[in-house]
Amino acid sequence: MWLKLFTALLVAAFLYYLVRHRLRQRRLEKAGLPIPQQSGMRPITILALLMLGMYLGYLLFYLLTR
Repeated sequence: MWLKLFTALLVAAFLYYLVRHRLRQRRLEKAGLPIPQQSGMRPITILALLMLGMYLGYLLFYLLTR
């Protein structure tokens, strides 16, 4: 149950970040300011790695407790 809630919170936080980021980009475009280029890993990659690690941890927990 806690894993489902944590996943839902993680996805909700990611969606909030995407909307906030897009609104910031639009505001910069309207002001005529240059939009800074993104460096490093993309946010969706970080979210995928976090979820993969979370479910891998749960799988190991499940296998070790049985």
